[in-house]
Parts: sequence; structure tokens; C-alpha cells
Amino acid sequence: MEPEYFIGVDISKVTLDICIVNVKGDQIAAYKTANTEASIADILGVLSTNHKVTPENICFCAEDMGLFGSFLSKVLAAGKYRICFESSLRIKKSIGIQRGKNDAIDALRIARYACANFNSLRFRTVPRRCISDLKELSTVRKRLLKTRK
Repeated sequence: MEPEYFIGVDISKVTLDICIVNVKGDQIAAYKTANTEASIADILGVLSTNHKVTPENICFCAEDMGLFGSFLSKVLAAGKYRICFESSLRIKKSIGIQRGKNDAIDALRIARYACANFNSLRFRTVPRRCISDLKELSTVRKRLLKTRK
């Protein structure tokens, strides 16, 4: 089933910029929230009340920012939403040369990318708890070894 809305999320360390577009690619709304589980859950509540969003009629797409996207993927997986983390280079190359860059514009471009390429998106599945814990520990270990050098 193809979704009615596509949500592009630009992830940074502290904040998330969220943009909603319809199937035609027209922007409906834009939000900015903190990159915490509670804030993401609150924004999902706002989306469901203001735009009648359900897990069946929506598709989330975000740049793969590694550890910074963990809160988003955890909350969306708990709500059984479809989430796709795409390479920022793939998104940039699909758009072509563009002028202007800020987080809100990036979120809009990500949402339009998801709308145009919905059939080729690879949605993330939730790994088992032990696998995700090992992955986080491995990432922390790599960072500590890098700073040790």
C-alpha cells in the first residue's frame, strides 16, 4: 500500500527537522523538535491529531546519521511505522545541483526524495535487543580507540 504522506527527517545531534509532503510532493507542514525519545513521541502525537497520520498511511525517510538516529528508529519501531535511512550522498545525487542549504530545506528534499523513490526504498527492520546493544558498544569502542591514538 502506497502511503498518503511522506515525512523527511533531517537529523542532527540536538534537533530533528521534520517536513511532511503529500503524494504530489507539495509541502504540508514543517516541525522542529529535540532529538529525544519523549520529543519524538510528542511530535508523533501532533502528527496523528493534526494530519490523521497512522502507520499505514505514512512513510518516514531520513539520512543515515548513525548513532544520532537511534532515538528516531527506536520510537518509530515501537509504533510500527515504516522508516528508511538513506545515504546522504544518494539523496544529494538524485536531486542534482541545488542552491541553499539549511536543515528545513534538507528535510523537504528528503521527503520529496522518498516520494519520488518510494518503490526503491529499503525499510529498516528492528534488530534484536542483543544485536543493537553489541552494535552500540562496538561503536563506542571504536570511538574510544580513535581518541586514544
